[in-house]
Amino acid sequence: MTLTLALTLISLVLLCAMIQRVAGMGLGIVFAPYAVVLIGAHEGIMLANFLGGLMPIVMLPRIWSQIEWRKVLWLGLPAIAVMPGAAWLSSISPPAPLYLVVALLVLLSLVISVLLARVDTTVDGHTAQVVTGVGIGLGTVLGGVGGPAATVYAVLSRWPALPMVATLQPLWILVSSVSFGTKWAWDDGQLPDLP
Repeated sequence: MTLTLALTLISLVLLCAMIQRVAGMGLGIVFAPYAVVLIGAHEGIMLANFLGGLMPIVMLPRIWSQIEWRKVLWLGLPAIAVMPGAAWLSSISPPAPLYLVVALLVLLSLVISVLLARVDTTVDGHTAQVVTGVGIGLGTVLGGVGGPAATVYAVLSRWPALPMVATLQPLWILVSSVSFGTKWAWDDGQLPDLP
């Protein structure tokens, strides 16, 4: 790996850490597409999953009292449930479809966020949380991007910013760690060549 590539990845990680600190998410949506292009689909998504489990740990002490643990469970358990199948699919897929998944998830999140800005309907409850959890799980494993589903849920449920940011941190730790672990297990315990 060249020095330029290494510095680019480090700069992206620092930028994403700042975005995540403010918005509660950002590593996947900002880092994953660039990582996929710079170091490859499997490696980029695995690196995004790995970092996605580490970054939120730094924030936990400051936001612990604001975490809504029931939402972590209702969003996290469905996400975990779909991850093994998605990890298997990811491990047997060639890189090209994974590039498309990452691109589609990022574009879909942009389109949905623009459209939802005009919606007055409030959607919340366990069904919405389970559907969101499934979207988070699939997006995290297949594209390293679980944020779009979380964003849709946050907007539709009118989730206040501080509890949302706080609640998403243990959720990102959970889903990123499980995603990384299940993909690692499907690849016969082999880690991809990361920079």
